[in-house]
Amino acid sequence: MPLEEVHRNGELLEALLMAHALDEDQLLFHSLPAGQKGLQETLEAMAGEHNEQRRILEDLRGETDAVKARRQLMHLIEMTREHAAVEERMLFGLAKRVLTEERLAELGEEYARRRGLSTSR
Repeated sequence: MPLEEVHRNGELLEALLMAHALDEDQLLFHSLPAGQKGLQETLEAMAGEHNEQRRILEDLRGETDAVKARRQLMHLIEMTREHAAVEERMLFGLAKRVLTEERLAELGEEYARRRGLSTSR
């Protein structure tokens, strides 16, 4: 894959990841009640991963070697897969247990609104 294509793919992934991280930080993280066992550590780890994704994306933007850029992009994709698995297993499960159905619906509607999607109840 040529360097320009790696950079374009990185830009697309960056747009998705940063929107996701912002929504997650602003909506989900702040909706979960403090005091849940292990919650603070999990949230700190997730925020740390968001920061690491930003760092990798910044490095990727400046990379001039196609092989190194592809390696960075593949590392970022794998890291994102692992991050999503932890979200599904831990954060979303916790949210289902501790948030009301009404609050979950509100969060879902806000996520959709931010992405220009409509929801029907």
